[in-house]
Amino acid sequence: MNFFVQSFGCRAEQADGAAIEAQLASRGLSPALDRSSAELVVLNTCTVTSEADNDVRQTVRRVHRENPLARILVTGCYAQRAPGELAALDGVE
Repeated sequence: MNFFVQSFGCRAEQADGAAIEAQLASRGLSPALDRSSAELVVLNTCTVTSEADNDVRQTVRRVHRENPLARILVTGCYAQRAPGELAALDGVE
């Protein structure tokens, strides 16, 4: 299985995204070149503003539209704050 990690927001999220990439690679998954070819898309989120939340929701919809077979995993601050809201989006696991 291959994966693509996209981080939104602050430096902490950037560092967490790098850690997620390292963990997935250590478990035998390989990085994809882009979201559209990934079997697993990890969106590592921040929730500083409502605009940031909207950006994540738009990205989830775009990923699902461009790559409907991809498993979408949303992590980070937004996922912790509003898990039900994100789980209700098509494609989110």
